[in-house]
Order: sequence, then C-alpha cells, then structure tokens
Amino acid sequence: MIGVLAGMGPMSTAPFVDQLMRAWQQHYDVKYDIEFPHVLIYSLPTPFYMDQSVDHEALEGSIKKGLLKLESYGVDLIAMPCNTAHFYFKSLQSSISIKLLNMIDSTVFSIPKTLSKVTLLATRITFASQLYQQALATQGYWFVFDLSWQTWIDQIIIAVKNSNETQAAYIASQLIKAIKAKGVECVIIGCTDLSQIIKRVSEDQFIVDSSACLVRSIIETYDFDAIS
Repeated sequence: MIGVLAGMGPMSTAPFVDQLMRAWQQHYDVKYDIEFPHVLIYSLPTPFYMDQSVDHEALEGSIKKGLLKLESYGVDLIAMPCNTAHFYFKSLQSSISIKLLNMIDSTVFSIPKTLSKVTLLATRITFASQLYQQALATQGYWFVFDLSWQTWIDQIIIAVKNSNETQAAYIASQLIKAIKAKGVECVIIGCTDLSQIIKRVSEDQFIVDSSACLVRSIIETYDFDAIS
C-alpha cells in the first residue's frame, strides 16, 4: 500500500492524487477499479506560513508525526509531495522504518542532459536549503536565478492558496517571460502549489514538474516491490 503524506499545501493534495491515478492508468493501461493501487492519503495541516519565519522544530515535528501515523497504518512506502519538507529528509527517513521517496533526486535525475541552464521555482525555504542547487551542480547543470523572481513566486503561491487562479496565472505568465529572457532552458517546478499554474502559462519552456517526477518514482518503486 502506498502512503501519501500531503496537505502541504492542502489545495495541492487532490491534484497530486489525481496525477498519480492518471499516470497509473496510462502506465498499466488499466480499465477496472481493482487494477488501481491501494493508497492511503493523509492530508496533514502543518505550521508553515508564507509571511512568517519558519519554526523548523515545529514543522519537522509535525511532518514526523504524519509519517509515523501512515507507517502505523501499514503502508509499504511513503511519498511526500512537498519539496519544502525535504529540507528535513534525512531526519524524516530515519524516523520511520519504511522507504520515504526522495522528490528532489527524482526531479533532478529527470532533466535531459542536453539542457544546461536550469532554474527553480519553489518556496523560500526550499530555495534557501540549497538542495536543488547542490544536486544540479553535482549533475553538471548551470543554475540560473534572479532574486527578484522569488517575490513573484511567493505571490503566486499565496494566490493559489487563496484560490485566486486568475491572479496566480497573470503573475506566473510575467515570471515565465522574465525567465525566458534570461536564456533558461529548463524550469523546475519545486512546489506542488505551483504545478498547475506554471504548466498552464509555460509557453515553450521545458518544464520538469517535481510532482510528476514523484509520481513516476512511486510507480517505479511499486513495480520493484511487486517483483521482489
């Protein structure tokens, strides 16, 4: 059984699960309900505020409780569709005895080697963690980012959380134009709240969606577990 620790943020939970089921259906060419995976979803509200400094102890503690709750219900692996939460990945993985999929690794490994200039759209805590930047450097990519973009990214996330899609789409379209002007070849969507909006206005930018990469990792890991 697949465990999904979501709710970070709440509005991104349903789109992620929908993305998983659609990808599963396509991968296995399923037709009947019985052919879909067993999934246990925990939409976990966490103490994360866009306009306040992060209380790392409280946020990490909340996420750990969520993981332990899923483990107690007997899931075999856990997907955590929240890039920000990966700031604590090593500690979170050590707190449970089952596999926690790594969204950052899955995403970076999905970038074509033919592309070189890459940028990241994510929360400030994800950006500050340097998780993506370090992984990209290790794989030989050139990270491109203008600090002014983060203000736009924050505004998009807030608009999405407030269900203001019109405002989110307008700001996102301006951001994508600015990114394109810098010669960026690949855009990583490193926040589940950004996924649908950025893909809608991405024009001809090559997009690597961390949510989609995590979905693919779930399917690949589930295959392995079934065989073993």
